[in-house]
Amino acid sequence: MLTNIAEKLGILDVVAPWIGNDEGHPNNAGAAQRTTNPTNSDCNARTQRNASKRGLDKTHSTSSVRSENVTTTNPSRRKNAKTLGNAESEQRQREKRRITMLTAQKEEEDRSRKIGQFAKKQRVSYHHRGTNKQYDAFIVGVHLDDGPDKPYYTIKYNQTEYFMNDSGMEEKKEVAVEKQTNPDRLTALPWDEAKTWELIGN
Repeated sequence: MLTNIAEKLGILDVVAPWIGNDEGHPNNAGAAQRTTNPTNSDCNARTQRNASKRGLDKTHSTSSVRSENVTTTNPSRRKNAKTLGNAESEQRQREKRRITMLTAQKEEEDRSRKIGQFAKKQRVSYHHRGTNKQYDAFIVGVHLDDGPDKPYYTIKYNQTEYFMNDSGMEEKKEVAVEKQTNPDRLTALPWDEAKTWELIGN
């Protein structure tokens, strides 16, 4: 009824928004109110966006800490790697020196054998006439005082000696013996790399 009266009077456009409110229809004022007042869905969306942002910030912070830890430990790792590299280099140098010295010793023994002599530091078996025993010895010095065709040698070996202690008990000990001898009491021992290195490596 009010609508008919308003339409006759020409003021329908003025009172229509108020009529719409009374009748429960949407109008501009209601739309403005919905725009101004956020719904629960809007609040939940903003809450989720904020939570996601905090999660990203936390992840970034954790990544930064992890990166700092890696940066902090890297110098130590580099130092350990450098130390290991130096140790390996020194080991290679020692092995190279060992091979060089052994090769030189073997070549010298081969040359001496060809001319009927022994080389310095060569391992030999010494025949002790007094006891008729054989001792593993090595050449300390090569002497050519009587001429190159009449060499004699200084040798060194360990000999077991027995003695009586203060309690009257017999004991034994190893005694290092160094003496000069003629080549007829010496016999070359087979080449042994490990035993030769014990002689020339010191």
